[in-house]
Amino acid sequence: MPTRTPRETVEGFLAATIGEDPGALADFYAPHVVIDMPFAPPELYPARTETTREELRSRFRAGAAVRRYETVRDVRLHETGDPEQVVAEYTLDGRLLTGDAPFTLSFAMFLTIRDGHIVHTRDYADPLAGAKALGRLPELLTALGAPAPGPDPTTASPDGVVSGEDRVAVTDLLALHGHLTDAGELDRLDEVFSSDIVYDLTGLTPARGTLRGLDALVDAAHALGPANPVGHHVTNTVVRAGEHADRAYARSKGIGVMADGTSGSVTYDDTLVRGPRGWRVTHRRITSR
Repeated sequence: MPTRTPRETVEGFLAATIGEDPGALADFYAPHVVIDMPFAPPELYPARTETTREELRSRFRAGAAVRRYETVRDVRLHETGDPEQVVAEYTLDGRLLTGDAPFTLSFAMFLTIRDGHIVHTRDYADPLAGAKALGRLPELLTALGAPAPGPDPTTASPDGVVSGEDRVAVTDLLALHGHLTDAGELDRLDEVFSSDIVYDLTGLTPARGTLRGLDALVDAAHALGPANPVGHHVTNTVVRAGEHADRAYARSKGIGVMADGTSGSVTYDDTLVRGPRGWRVTHRRITSR
């Protein structure tokens, strides 16, 4: 079978972006690939990712649980003097699965294609539009030092009312974190946090910065070892409605009791999103009190 030309590879790649199986997009990448994102905020996205085709496949399929791309338009392909390089400009229209909110993202990608597969891309996009479309605007603004959007959970919510059922579910979810941590059941933290959780510790221990991703959170908990509190107690939980029915904001107090009997208090400010498995915390900011 003849090898695809670089142009044919890009055309197939764009078609697969809105295909039935998001994982099929990975078939256009080489077994090992480098992705550069020069405009990506370093606090949220790595400027360079060296990964594999199968890791990308898993990532694409995981993303389909949050969003769906529906159309690709305004495509412009530019072939260059290098036969392995193509520049692609295009716009994607899609919809978030929670709340059915539409979004639009525009890209310029510089692709290096060898033997019909993408080996390297340099991606340019509006990071603000991307964060907003993917529900990560609070994390981006926090990383940039700006206040995160969303209502103060301690004030009235003018845009909606949290049902009694959702209020109980969110309160139970936040309490579950303490039970799982104290029991050492860190492998169950996906019952509380999303896989892409942003865990901002700068208001508690600035040197620890912000953890990104559930794996990083679990690793940090293991690394603390005996320095972890032996008791996590969550109380004074206040829940307010978000911009749509599947988003909520919560503020609660945390009391940590150490092995030597000393204790400390923190405030948790959480953004929660409801998905197929129920409510999950997608962003947490901890402030020492």
